[in-house]
Amino acid sequence: MKKILFGLIGLVMITATVAGGAVALFSSQATLENVSFASGNATLQIWDDDSYEATWNSTIDLANMYPGYVSPVQEMWLKNASTAPINLGVVMALTTGGSGWGTLLKDVIEMRVADSLDNTVVGWKSLNDWFTNPASLGSITPDSETLYNLYFRMSDTADNTAANLSMPGVGFTLTGTQE
Repeated sequence: MKKILFGLIGLVMITATVAGGAVALFSSQATLENVSFASGNATLQIWDDDSYEATWNSTIDLANMYPGYVSPVQEMWLKNASTAPINLGVVMALTTGGSGWGTLLKDVIEMRVADSLDNTVVGWKSLNDWFTNPASLGSITPDSETLYNLYFRMSDTADNTAANLSMPGVGFTLTGTQE
């Protein structure tokens, strides 16, 4: 029994000596300092007949519309001017009905959006539908411009209740969101 006890004590002492010796190692540190971070942004711009800006106060003024009337093409250029290299998914919504919104015109004036080759991007939708259901115009890559052709028409289902009405001040909001 004595031999076992002395053997265990010796084993404990050897283990403690080896474990204690493993802690005495050389070490050194290096430091990384002066790291800076800055975020980019998402910037969608629209051509205002002079330069790319946040707002285009357009000169689109369609008068004397009648059932079946389709406007000439109205060009709308958008640019992804984001400082971050991101694609922007663009959604268009009618956000300001202007004066006269309560008239029948919101239901019989329609708009269609096409690409530069005149392929439909968003089919004919009433102004009221553009207000309640915004539509995707697709994606714009970083630092690029995209042409959209806008067409307006008066539905051929319009009747005399739509005569002599007007809706000045209608506005659309285009929202670019990182994809």
